Amino acid sequence: MMEGLLTQEEREKLGTFEEGNRGDYHEMLHYLDTLLDEGLKNGRFTREEVEQDLEMALWVAYACNNIDTYEHYYLSVQWLARVEEQARQAGSGVWHYRYACALLYCGRPEKALEYAERGVRAQPAYPWCWLLLARLRSHFGDRKGALQANAQGKFYAIALDVYEKEPLPDDSPIWSAENILATPHTVMWSENYFERCFETVYANFAKYVKGETLNDVVDFAKGY
Repeated sequence: MMEGLLTQEEREKLGTFEEGNRGDYHEMLHYLDTLLDEGLKNGRFTREEVEQDLEMALWVAYACNNIDTYEHYYLSVQWLARVEEQARQAGSGVWHYRYACALLYCGRPEKALEYAERGVRAQPAYPWCWLLLARLRSHFGDRKGALQANAQGKFYAIALDVYEKEPLPDDSPIWSAENILATPHTVMWSENYFERCFETVYANFAKYVKGETLNDVVDFAKGY
């Protein structure tokens, strides 16, 4: 069991937010915020202790990454960056995976690749780091390295939707890989597509009316 500020009862409570087909990650993050506020007020721990607690950072990042908005990915990066040394000493592939994921969605794919590579060295048995590494190697044109990394993520699979050549050539090794799901450039559609589009537009409209900085602003010089 990882030593940290959380009690076993609190860990079990956090686990309840994942029950069912879809986790309630907003409620998980709200629970963590409340727990931290109360703990700081009653002197259970200090702000410095909180910011240096690896387990706490991993839970916050887990909630933030699963909420899946750019604002929460930035929050995840902030929490995880503070405990990098603790994660290195613990050999935590989980930390590297969550940090690399957050970096990727903060527009820092090169750094994400660096930490995914470190993650598979730190904890080779953790499959999710291998699968993220496969995705990032593929993004940077290392298709052979991507297939090798994907093969390490045993009993798991990755889905590919965009390819250098489309349609995918008949002799592509992707066709014969057992743990790759290949789809024909259609992955943007999901049951939550319109809901998420509306949430993004609504949030930005509210910020626009107030004269605040908008979320997800495209930098045409960077290309994203």
